[in-house]
Amino acid sequence: MKYIIVALVFLATSTLAADFSSRVNEGNELALTMSGKQYDQKLGPFIGDIMRLCIPPGSTNSTNLGTFSLVAIVSNQGASSGIEVKPFNSISKCFSKKITRVKLPTPPEQNSLLMGYPITITVTVKP
Repeated sequence: MKYIIVALVFLATSTLAADFSSRVNEGNELALTMSGKQYDQKLGPFIGDIMRLCIPPGSTNSTNLGTFSLVAIVSNQGASSGIEVKPFNSISKCFSKKITRVKLPTPPEQNSLLMGYPITITVTVKP
């Protein structure tokens, strides 16, 4: 039986960051903010629902194991865009597709000119 362990890191990152790892690193620093923690709590159930669509509970397929990270921008309407995942595999591909189809909670307001609220999600799936 597989258990899905989701390490969620939701945070503000710069949409102008040079590369994927920069977006993740910036976001990790901001994950400790009060608004980041609060948004983290709101997103948790949505992330769990998406993972269950990609990996049904009780799945024993070894290709479902591993870790991936996703960065995205969430609009004030709860739509995600600017999605990038690493590594790219069947599970991260499924997750990145499904998250675009889900209306996420309204993100915290930004005190900048960003076109939405950047998030970073790291997911680990273990047996």
